[in-house]
Amino acid sequence: MSATLRALALAKLPGDDGETRFAPGKALVRRVRGHNLWLLYRFDEEHLFVITARNQPPLPIDE
Repeated sequence: MSATLRALALAKLPGDDGETRFAPGKALVRRVRGHNLWLLYRFDEEHLFVITARNQPPLPIDE
């Protein structure tokens, strides 16, 4: 998980990450490589907010 967090912190966001519904609004999703774990996050110009981690893939926002 730490490698995924570092990659998020250094990446130009949102990248190719998917979106899912997460009240209020939506969240971006990135899978932790090699694990059955998905990080839901939001960001602004200065901060990355990891909201939660899930052990099942979230539904894409367009479903």
